[in-house]
Amino acid sequence: MRPSKGESSRSRTTYHEPRLFQVIWKLKTQVYSDRILKGCSKRLRLLTRNTKVDDPTAVKKFAASQEKWSNAHKEGVANAYVHYVREYGLSWEKPVYKRPARLPNVPSTEQLNKIIADGRKYAFIFSILPDTGLRPVELQRLLLRNIDLEKGVIYPETAKGAAMQEL
Repeated sequence: MRPSKGESSRSRTTYHEPRLFQVIWKLKTQVYSDRILKGCSKRLRLLTRNTKVDDPTAVKKFAASQEKWSNAHKEGVANAYVHYVREYGLSWEKPVYKRPARLPNVPSTEQLNKIIADGRKYAFIFSILPDTGLRPVELQRLLLRNIDLEKGVIYPETAKGAAMQEL
């Protein structure tokens, strides 16, 4: 269905827009973040444009047929569709998409020393991390009360909130 002259495709109302609005509104009342709501809405609109959203088998086939999509994107679409399925009482078994394992990008000592020597914004942070063995999130959560300047000791909280021994 093409929009009439002078009418944009965005202003056109489709059958499923009120149903999608109801799903997003329910998520909003459950205090989901705006970022989650926007992503879920975008993915559900993608499904409504390309397949019958009331047919879980068609949705699964559509997502599986998208060769250009990464498994992470397919998983995001499936997660958004889960909310639609729950809202309308449909029966659907969510497919499992395995993401490929990737090694972390760990900078070499030479790269770290170069960053520190440049004296840029993060030089101080990169000089502390190797000396203390802290994770970036642990360094981010450091408070002044966690540092003993007289002894030169740091008492960080772990990434999971437990107190650590002195460093």
